[in-house]
Amino acid sequence: MSNPLTLFLNMLRAILTSKISGIVQIFVCQCLLLFALFPVVLASGVVEQRPPQAGHVPDSLISFSPEDGPAYAILVEKDTQRVMVYEYNDTFRLKYQFSCSTGEVAGKKEKSGDRKTPEGIYFFTNAFDKRYLAPTYGNKAFVIDYPNLLDRKLNRGGYNIWLHGSNKPIRSRDSNGCIVMNNGDLKRLAQCVQLNRTPIIIKKKFNMVPAESQLADKKSLMNFLEDWQAAFITGDRAGYSTYYNEVSENLHT
Repeated sequence: MSNPLTLFLNMLRAILTSKISGIVQIFVCQCLLLFALFPVVLASGVVEQRPPQAGHVPDSLISFSPEDGPAYAILVEKDTQRVMVYEYNDTFRLKYQFSCSTGEVAGKKEKSGDRKTPEGIYFFTNAFDKRYLAPTYGNKAFVIDYPNLLDRKLNRGGYNIWLHGSNKPIRSRDSNGCIVMNNGDLKRLAQCVQLNRTPIIIKKKFNMVPAESQLADKKSLMNFLEDWQAAFITGDRAGYSTYYNEVSENLHT
């Protein structure tokens, strides 16, 4: 069975190079992201620091395919102003949990200057140490690839969204759109980051579900996606439409 990342990239490439309309392309891309083909990271925060229930994981963490040993996913939950680091080594395990501060205005980022934090699946493309940063960014900063492909398709604007430290104690929902952490916490998190590989998933709220249920969900999801991909690649329009309609119905129920 193909791993989720390979499936996602193959389907995304096929969709974006096909002759289907731009609106349909956007819809299908959203479907893929909603089904969480990438490992997903949850973030929560200063407001509520309850530990996750034992044996439960975020419902977005479906699968991960590390090549060499453990891999990590960074999750940011805006409702609770918290960053969680999940380690994957056959199973998901919560490794760290930190407070953070996100944009002072609620909602998904849409344009430059709206003081909102984006929501979606992103990757770190660069990192800067203290000597290269203004004091307000603390001791470390990671550049996030916002706006990504889907953001640009949806005409979302803005730039310079970072995960960075601070030269003062952080406060809940107090940034211009970046994700801000205390310097000591960010130093620990930095050990889990590989540029262009470690995902950071930002969402308003994540649901915690029993880890066992994720195994069944993963199997069902992978079977669905592989069949959908096969129908798309082989030109089976009737078969592809069936899967497309099923996704559409699920999104509207």
